[in-house]
Amino acid sequence: MKRFAFIFLVVLISPEKYFQDNMVVRLIPGVLTIGLVLLNMGHRKVRNIKYSTPGILLLTMAMLVIGVIRDNSPDKSWLFNTFEVLVYISLAVGFVQTAKRHLYNPSPANCHRFLVWSIYIPIFLLLVINLLGFAVGLKSESAEGMDIGKAVMLSSIGIDIDRASFPFAPSFNTYGAIVGLLLLISLFMLEYFNRYRILMLMGIGVSITTLFVLDTRSAMLYPFLIYGGFKFWGKRGEWFGGSKLVPVIMLLGAPTLLLILTILTQIPEASFIARTSSDLQSANSRSIIWFISMKEFLDFKLVHLFGYGQFGHYASGASFEWSGWFSEWGDNAALVTPHNTFFSVLFDFGYFGLVVLVTLQYRLIHWLKVASGSYYGLSTLILAVLVYWNLIGVTETFFGFYSAHKIRILTLLFFLAHFLSINAKRKNSYA
Repeated sequence: MKRFAFIFLVVLISPEKYFQDNMVVRLIPGVLTIGLVLLNMGHRKVRNIKYSTPGILLLTMAMLVIGVIRDNSPDKSWLFNTFEVLVYISLAVGFVQTAKRHLYNPSPANCHRFLVWSIYIPIFLLLVINLLGFAVGLKSESAEGMDIGKAVMLSSIGIDIDRASFPFAPSFNTYGAIVGLLLLISLFMLEYFNRYRILMLMGIGVSITTLFVLDTRSAMLYPFLIYGGFKFWGKRGEWFGGSKLVPVIMLLGAPTLLLILTILTQIPEASFIARTSSDLQSANSRSIIWFISMKEFLDFKLVHLFGYGQFGHYASGASFEWSGWFSEWGDNAALVTPHNTFFSVLFDFGYFGLVVLVTLQYRLIHWLKVASGSYYGLSTLILAVLVYWNLIGVTETFFGFYSAHKIRILTLLFFLAHFLSINAKRKNSYA
């Protein structure tokens, strides 16, 4: 378990752009993850305990891999994409092997410990390492020369600084989404877990500090909104019934957000959340991107059934229409994503991919419902992550290898949900 945690941390502090020019360093995560798989293969429990990966999860992973194989980015080589796929698959296999070894004991305390060591601590240490790097003046190479803007949340309380650029972090919004995820997990673990309270409080403190200097407002807001919502409905035991509506957030999130922002433009007191005067009217220019994306799918083409592959927005030509709003990206402006998971899935994987992703979410909700009798706290936490994933996905691309960190973390949590459902069934059969 601790071995997996160390290797996952190494993977997390190896962002795509930071080590791209150093092949030896780039190979380290791949060598470690593949080595973990080979080492675990010799363990008795890994060999003897049978585990059948759910078909929908295998299909989703296969779809992601095929999307990378069909990559349309002019900046990514086949060698780079091969490396990403190998790390993704070997990390997932290594996680399943580790779960088989350590989750055979179905006690809630043991499952809590597994989550803390295998997922929480690596992400927590990533944040700590980045904060320490930022404190001594290290920055991400990918942010060099870019106008990153001011930290609006800190400016509202009189602290006027630029947004932080962390040395071992992917893009601002991607890293902000990961930090918000740790904040969300910390809040729910503090609520439902009896142990690790000091670690959770540290996680909350590190997450909030990071989000303030990173200035990712949605990642700061959503964890508290979700936590408050679950506290309100949890008392009534109603959240599993409402969970069927969670995938709808991805489908209808963009128009709903634009409606909310239109209302906020009429409230002068709401102006403090915007970086510029036009942010609320255009959702920080996202409404323009979404309108262009929508135009692409109003005229049906056969390629829309299975999508264009990764960077489908680039292959379709749609992103060239919004590239002018991202001049600071230079020659890569046309590679900027639609900033919405729904449209990104349509571009990359087509209507087939959208059906697969919605089906995966409903299967995940089913696993959590099965597990909730034995693991109420963990089931609630993972469902909260699913809500967060959909909410963040309204304004960011939260699916695919645009930042491999996000999809790696989500894949591990999905496997954990399935293991919990298996353990719950086994516990019930012994009762």
